[in-house]
Amino acid sequence: MVDLRKELGDIIRDYGSDYLLIKAKKTIPCKCVAGNHGTARDDCPVCLGTGYLVKAVRVRGRSAIAAIPETLPRMMSNAEPGQVAVPSKQFYLNYKSRPYRKDLIVVCEWDGNVPIIDEYSEIFEVNEVDPNRGDNGRIEYFIASAKGDPINSKVRLANIISNSKKEFYVSVGDEE
Repeated sequence: MVDLRKELGDIIRDYGSDYLLIKAKKTIPCKCVAGNHGTARDDCPVCLGTGYLVKAVRVRGRSAIAAIPETLPRMMSNAEPGQVAVPSKQFYLNYKSRPYRKDLIVVCEWDGNVPIIDEYSEIFEVNEVDPNRGDNGRIEYFIASAKGDPINSKVRLANIISNSKKEFYVSVGDEE
């Protein structure tokens, strides 16, 4: 019998890329939420606009440009001039990664275990998570649908860089 978890893990290991998954700790709200009428500030250097304290984990996966219909909720962005179509991707992540809605995925280069965040890095906010299950309901892998944020991405990336000087990143292999 084929073990989908193992097979996909092998494909991701051999042909995947490393991403920085910034996980929002949903149990610890950020102080910016209370001071902003219950909404997180997009430019908050602590929570990066998630509304919660965050930790960053290096994960390995594959991605594909998503052809997401405009009718899918939470995949369109409202900006000053009106609705804006934003770049979207689907990230295929192993079962250990456990992404959640509002987590951030940073596509960047790596120097050993250190992410290189620069003008070529991209940041995506997870909007939908599909835990793909196999036999007996076991999660085999995740598909995280995420959208880019062309308006706030530079601020968020700058905050990630400033946070990298603090205890912000979790080393490789420390995924939950």
